[in-house]
Amino acid sequence: MENTFITVGRMLLGLYFLLPGISKIPTYAVTTEYMLLHNIPLASILLPITIVLQVGLGVMLIIGYRIKESALILAALTIFINIGMHDFWNEYPNTDAGHETQNFVKNLAIFAGLLVLSATDKFSNGKFSQNNKLKESIMMLFRFFLGFIALAVVVYTIPVIQSDGLFTLFPSFFGEILSMSWQGQFNTDFLAFLLLSAFWTCWRNNFSLQGIALGIGAFFLGAPYLAFYLIYLSYVCKGDIKLMLLGDK
Repeated sequence: MENTFITVGRMLLGLYFLLPGISKIPTYAVTTEYMLLHNIPLASILLPITIVLQVGLGVMLIIGYRIKESALILAALTIFINIGMHDFWNEYPNTDAGHETQNFVKNLAIFAGLLVLSATDKFSNGKFSQNNKLKESIMMLFRFFLGFIALAVVVYTIPVIQSDGLFTLFPSFFGEILSMSWQGQFNTDFLAFLLLSAFWTCWRNNFSLQGIALGIGAFFLGAPYLAFYLIYLSYVCKGDIKLMLLGDK
């Protein structure tokens, strides 16, 4: 459990740098102006370097590669950004000192978390091999991905049910298939996926009554059901992907 907490914390820290790094690309001009407002020298050079560091090292933290080095470099970058961009002790036009103070303190907490991560021996003292570390990171990332899929589909489905009702699903779904349109082609493809998902669930459980019940759930409840089932299996099988997919065969 302790290893899981460390992995989740490391991945969230990586995500904290990855997403802002990516967001700076479409807002490149605005970010440059903000840097110039805070009198950052060589902003046109430092900004692309910052983006590369945040995205690249953020990904490295997420997958668990060179954790200590990545954490220390990001810690140094965080301090640089804190002093240069969140200098609440200086006054700038259209800048809220209180907001900058909050950002400054928040980044100190991130800095502290990076220092703790860099000194964490669970992933650097040889107790776990590099290969096992990478496998654990990939499995945790896979679980996050599955959780995101389930959440996204559920969030999208709720307002659709509220506006169109639940019992219009099947007439609409099969009506599009009969119309021989691209939407019908997509629905046919999706129906095939549901059948494959149901068949795999039954087969993995040796077509037992429990397996058939699980397969029916996979067919009618779709991606959220399958995602949660795979997350459950990932813990029961302790991350063994072969056991997850094949069962006890």
